[in-house]
Amino acid sequence: MPADLSTDPRLDVAADPDPRDSEFPIPATPVYRKLQQAWQAPHLFTQTGGGAVAHAIGHHLLARPHGRHLREVTELLDSEALPPGISLRDGLRRTVKLGHYLSYHWARTEQQVADAVTNLGPMLLACTWTEDLHQPTLTGLIGPTGEALGVNCVLISAINSRAGLYRIGTAFGPRWGLRGNAYLSREAMADLLAMPGSLACLPIKTRQQ
Repeated sequence: MPADLSTDPRLDVAADPDPRDSEFPIPATPVYRKLQQAWQAPHLFTQTGGGAVAHAIGHHLLARPHGRHLREVTELLDSEALPPGISLRDGLRRTVKLGHYLSYHWARTEQQVADAVTNLGPMLLACTWTEDLHQPTLTGLIGPTGEALGVNCVLISAINSRAGLYRIGTAFGPRWGLRGNAYLSREAMADLLAMPGSLACLPIKTRQQ
């Protein structure tokens, strides 16, 4: 493992706990137990400037449903609207003010994440990033074990209930994992959500004119 992983500047997400999160739950929706659901994110940025939150929000804005144009999202990342070192909550507030999101809602359990990704859309996850999250296996599997390296923010873009896996999109570049994606088991997602500071969020996009 490279010696500088523990100081990786990409793992820069600030903590911002708020006990009021329970007041903004995932919207109620009929739950259809599909075997799998994938919300296509046509492009994953490589994080060379800006922070983890900005890139995760950029990936979410590109993904279906109501995906934004690549040029629009690139301009957002090139601006100073979402600076490095902010929290996920702060990034979401800023993105609402910019008119890209109507609202955002918090999942408290892995089952809520599974239902939301299956039925409503992709989600954002801010969590402690560990050695085994940072180093996918040859098949793209990651897990929340090993030394903590920092705090990252990633896209949850798909779920395969038959295999019990989520697809996670990062800004580490196409040589990381499987073209920037990796797979996290549902059990590992539950473990991540139980860790202090972990946040899983469903942002609701404004519809494009």
